[in-house]
Amino acid sequence: TIHDDHPKGRISVSEVIKFSSNIGPAKLAFRLGAKRTTRYLKDFGFGRFSSEAIPGSAPGLLQNPDRIKPIELATTAYGHGVNASVLQLASATATLGNDGVRMKPLLVKEVRDPSGVTVRVHHPEIDRRVVSPEAASAVIDMMVSVGEPGGTGTRAAVEGYLVGGKPG
Repeated sequence: TIHDDHPKGRISVSEVIKFSSNIGPAKLAFRLGAKRTTRYLKDFGFGRFSSEAIPGSAPGLLQNPDRIKPIELATTAYGHGVNASVLQLASATATLGNDGVRMKPLLVKEVRDPSGVTVRVHHPEIDRRVVSPEAASAVIDMMVSVGEPGGTGTRAAVEGYLVGGKPG
């Protein structure tokens, strides 16, 4: 049985984020289906290597949609059935801030020799469009609601700044 720590009854998709619901994402994943849910997660960078430039990096764990059990799909939807690196989380969040376009992670902009001469320059590269600019903006607005009164992330609010997040 899946529970919410902050039960609210019937809530909107925006409130699913604001109140850190587990039930809401599970219902959304069942509606989307396993293949579509895991495709979105892969498009955001989960379950695949973040960058070839990071030796020893791992792709993280994302279940195969053809073999995923219903409980695994549900827990994947709210983040318990996935493991990811900090780089993958940062990249997925940056995708939303980049109007839904995921960039290949770039950790080093340029390399210089000991005398300061640039020997290699790395340029940003587009990986793929994950969601529309409108969808990205809507999710950002939902993430901002987490820190607003009644949200589950009010302790992360910083006076004078617009802060967004996804608790849990």
